[in-house]
Amino acid sequence: SSGINAEYGGSAKEWVVGDHPGADGMGMVKVNVDMTACGFKSAPIVSSILNGKNTNEQTKGAASGIRGLIATFLSLNIHKEIGTFQITPELAMRDNNQWELLRTASGYGC
Repeated sequence: SSGINAEYGGSAKEWVVGDHPGADGMGMVKVNVDMTACGFKSAPIVSSILNGKNTNEQTKGAASGIRGLIATFLSLNIHKEIGTFQITPELAMRDNNQWELLRTASGYGC
């Protein structure tokens, strides 16, 4: 069978509590991305950045927080805890912050 390279890009804005938040449920958020429609046959190479209007600087995880990457799905955790500020899904999605994960993925498709 012959394959072609497939590419996929987009943004994700639906933040939920991350995999390893503090005991209070704060400090880490994540997005889950369904890549089924792309048709990857194996886990693609993913590049990502965290875009936002505010509080998206000094975070950890935009490039290294990917977990559970498979051909059809990825989950990415972002950690931010500076002084008394701890990120939550509500803060990430607030109008004055508007965090979004911008990503591209490329790999082997059919």
